[in-house]
Amino acid sequence: MNQLHRQKKPRTAPGPAKELLFSVLENLPVAVLITRLNGSVVYANPRFDEQFGLDLKKEGRRIADFYDNPKDQQDIIKFLQQDGVIQDYELRIRMADNRPAWVSVSARLFEYGGETVIISSINDITERKQTEESLACQVERLRALHTIDQAVISSLDLRKILELLVRQITNQLGLDAASVLLFDPQQQRLNFAARQGFRTDALKYTRLEVGAGLAGRAARERKIVHIPDLTAVNDNPALSSSIAKEGFVAYFGVPLIAKGRLFGVLEIFHRSVLPSDPAWLSYLETLAGQAAISIDNARLIEITQKHLKETEALYKINQGMAASIDAIQLMQDVVELLQQNFGYFHVQIFVREPETGDFVLRAASGAIGKKMIAQGYRLSPGEGVIGYSAETGMPFFTNDVDDLISFKRHPLLPGTKSELAIPIRVEEQFLGLLDIHQSPPEMLSERDVQLVSAVADQLAVALQKADLYADLQRALDQEKAMRAQLIQSERLTVMGRLLASVSHELNNPLQAIQNALFLLKEEKGISAQGQQDLEIVLSEAERMAAMIARLRATYRTAQDENFQPVNVNNLVKDVYALVATHLRHNGISFAFHPDPDLPLVPGLADQLRQVLLNLFMNAVEAMKNGGRLDVCTLFLPENSEIFLSVADNGPGIEPSLLPHIFDAFVTGKQNGTGLGLTISYDIIMKHRGRIQAENNPKGGATFSIWLPLGTEQDT
Repeated sequence: MNQLHRQKKPRTAPGPAKELLFSVLENLPVAVLITRLNGSVVYANPRFDEQFGLDLKKEGRRIADFYDNPKDQQDIIKFLQQDGVIQDYELRIRMADNRPAWVSVSARLFEYGGETVIISSINDITERKQTEESLACQVERLRALHTIDQAVISSLDLRKILELLVRQITNQLGLDAASVLLFDPQQQRLNFAARQGFRTDALKYTRLEVGAGLAGRAARERKIVHIPDLTAVNDNPALSSSIAKEGFVAYFGVPLIAKGRLFGVLEIFHRSVLPSDPAWLSYLETLAGQAAISIDNARLIEITQKHLKETEALYKINQGMAASIDAIQLMQDVVELLQQNFGYFHVQIFVREPETGDFVLRAASGAIGKKMIAQGYRLSPGEGVIGYSAETGMPFFTNDVDDLISFKRHPLLPGTKSELAIPIRVEEQFLGLLDIHQSPPEMLSERDVQLVSAVADQLAVALQKADLYADLQRALDQEKAMRAQLIQSERLTVMGRLLASVSHELNNPLQAIQNALFLLKEEKGISAQGQQDLEIVLSEAERMAAMIARLRATYRTAQDENFQPVNVNNLVKDVYALVATHLRHNGISFAFHPDPDLPLVPGLADQLRQVLLNLFMNAVEAMKNGGRLDVCTLFLPENSEIFLSVADNGPGIEPSLLPHIFDAFVTGKQNGTGLGLTISYDIIMKHRGRIQAENNPKGGATFSIWLPLGTEQDT
C-alpha cells in the first residue's frame, strides 16, 4: 500500500551540501532519480541506469518515458504538492527493451538551483509482484477448479455432468469455447458429447478415430496437444473451414485420464492467444484429471443403474415366461418384453422347419413383426447372422451388418445396423434362435450377448416346459376322448342289445301277421278295393320286416370273415346316384374329389353305404336354401388307412351339440330321432375306424372318416 506523509515544504540543499549529496547519490546501491515538476530529468544515478537500462541523462528525456502509465506521474506530483512526501508508491514501468516491470517509489520535494524538484528512490519489486500475481492466479485457478468440481459432482447424470463441465470451464477460466469428446473403447473412437461457446454447428457431432485430428492425437499420445495458431493448420481443409467460421486462434486438446484409463478428450478453443507456460499446462492436466474422475464415477453409477434395470427387466421377462404355457404366446411375450425393457430396435424368434431346414419366423416384436409373420418370412440355411449362428451353435453379433456378404435386409427393417443371434437350446436339443436388431446411434456389445443369452436359456427351459405341458394336455385329451368313446360304445352296445331284443320280439308277431295276410290274399270273394288295400298292408308289413332285419344285422357282432374288400370311391358314386335328384331339387351342387390310387378296405359295403347316405341326407337337411356338398377321398400310406370327408357350407353344428353329436337321441333337427349319427358311429367303430365332426371356419360342417386297410384287432 502506498504511504503518504504530510510534509509540504521542500527541503533546500546549500552549496557544499549539494556536492556532497551528488557524491553520495553516485555511490548509492539504490536507484535515484531527480526530476522537475514538468517531468524533465535532472539527474539519474548510475544504479538507475544499471538497473533499468534507461539512459535518462540524455537531453530531452522525460520521466514519461519511464512510466508505463503517464497518469502515475500526475498522481505522484499531486500527492507531493499535497503532502510533500510519498512512501512506497507502486507502479509499472517500461524497461529499455520495453519489458514491463514493477517498482516501488519513495519521493519528496527538494529545492535545487532555485527550483523545486522531485528526488525519488526507486526499488525494483518485479519479482515480488510476479510472485504475488502467480499466487493470486493459482488461488483463482484453485477456486475455479473447486467451483467446477462442485458443479460436476452435483449431478449423477453423465450428460448433465459434461454440460456442466464445459459451461464452468468457459465461465470460470474466461475461455471462449470448450467441448468434450468421449472415448469408445470398443470402436476406438472419440464421439462428441458436450460443448459450450461455439457460434456454429461446424464441430458438433464430431466422430474421430484415435489418432485422427487434433483430439485424436491427444488421445493417442495421451498428452496435451497445443496449437498456438489454428489458422496455420492447413492439412485439414474441413477443420480449417470450421476454424475460420468460428474465428478460433488458440487450441488445447487435453486427454481425460483417470486410473490409467482414457475417458475422452477435453478441447479448449480461444479466439486470441493463450499462455502455454508449465503452470497453465499443469493446471489443465489437473482439471482434466478431475473431469476424468467425475466421468468415471458417473459411468460407474450409470452402469450400476443399468445393471439394476437389466436385473429388473430379466425378472419381468422371467415372470412373463412363467405365466405362459403356450409356446407361441411364450415366444411372442419374450420378444415384446425384450424390446420394451432393453430398447432394442427389433426382436424376433426363428424356428427351424424340419422338412426344408429353413428358419421360419414364429414371433416378432411390434406391428412390423406382425406383418413379417403374416408374410411367412423365412431364411435359408446359412443365410445372414441367423444362419451362421445356427451352423456354429454359438452366439454371434456384428455392429455393421452391411459387412456380411450373406446378410439379407428385410424391407420392413431398413434401420438395422447391428444384429445379434443367440441359439435357443436345452442341452443338445436345438429349439430355435433369438435374433436382436439395433439401429444407430445405439450399438450392441458383449453385455448384450450376456443378457440375451440369459433370456435365451430361460426361454429354452420355458419352451421345454410348454412342450411337456402340451404333451400332457394332448395325453389328457386322448384319455378323455377314449373314455368318451368307451362310454359311447357301451351306450351303443346297450342300445344295440335293446334294439335287437325289441326287433326279435316284433319279428314273431310280424311274421304271424304276414302269414295271415298271405292266407287272406288267397281268399276268394274279396272286392277289388279290398284286394288293393290288402296289397298295401302286405307291402308295408314286408317293409317293416326288412327294417327289423336291417336293425338286427346292424347290431349283430360282425365277424372278420364277413368283411369283403370295398371300393369306397364306388360307394360314394352309388350313394350319389340315389340322392342326385333329391340334391338337384334342393338346389345343392355336388363335387367329388376321389383319390385315383385309393386302395380297397375290408368292410361291409351295405353298412358303409348306409353311413354315407346318412351323412349326405343330414347335409341336405342342413342346407335348406341350397348350397354345396363336397366329398373327398385320400390314401394315407404312412398310417395304412384311407381318409373320407363329407363337407357342406350350411349353418354348421350348434357348438353346444358338437361334443355330443354322436350320442344317442342328440339332434339339432326339429323332427329328428338322434339315432342316425349314433348308428353311423357304431358302424365305423365296427370297422375299427374313426369318425369326427367339426365346424368349418367359413361356415358349414365337415365329417371326417378314417378306415384302416387291415382288420387286425388293436393291441
